[in-house]
Amino acid sequence: LNSQSNAVVWRASSVPALSSLSPNENGRVDFSIKVKNDFNINQINDKNFLLKVDAQIESPTVPPSVSATKTIGYGKLETKVSGNVILDTAGYFRDAASGIINSGSLPLRHGSKTQFTVHWLIKNFANDVRDVRIFSKLGPNVILKTSKTNVSGTNVSYNERTGDISWDIPKLQANKGVLTSPYEAIFQVEVEPSLAQVGKSMVLVEITKLSAVDDFTGMNISLSDSALETSRLDDTTVSFTDGIVQ
Repeated sequence: LNSQSNAVVWRASSVPALSSLSPNENGRVDFSIKVKNDFNINQINDKNFLLKVDAQIESPTVPPSVSATKTIGYGKLETKVSGNVILDTAGYFRDAASGIINSGSLPLRHGSKTQFTVHWLIKNFANDVRDVRIFSKLGPNVILKTSKTNVSGTNVSYNERTGDISWDIPKLQANKGVLTSPYEAIFQVEVEPSLAQVGKSMVLVEITKLSAVDDFTGMNISLSDSALETSRLDDTTVSFTDGIVQ
């Protein structure tokens, strides 16, 4: 290894199997390369990273009637690096920063209505991503009241009959949420616990799943975030017991 030129060099003396090759005979030299754990992202255009290896082989043997002093062959390998998408589901009761005011009783009480806001946050590293779909279901005795997103032309869709809730985004720009604020959908839900839910935490949103396609590599992306319950909110002003139905 020549560390100054980043070249891995081999010769027949170190790989005897390649000291002589007959016509149509094959040979190989193997080596491994450790890739960085992180790629520097300092600006929005730091994306579409490629790992490149250029190879060259030389031999003093030349075909008859050729005036060259040696035979040279070239090879190239380019590997596209996949990006990374992070999905986070967060829930709050006191959430004035979102512009949505929630009301209702805490601790939760059966037969009484209480409102919460749920945030879907998406960070996208290194590559543009397309055909994004975020999907989940609202928990039992939970309904959608209002919603908004920070992605122009997109909305949160809700099926009142099934409780399905989704957000479709045609394209996510690389490094959104890394150097800028993340993609975000905020929706307000209202719970009305039943008698059967007394002594239990309520599920606001079931497991949230995200599917998409990496626009650079063409690879499918599939990930999920855990269900959001009233006893495990991101709102530090709400205690565990506040989220248990009384």
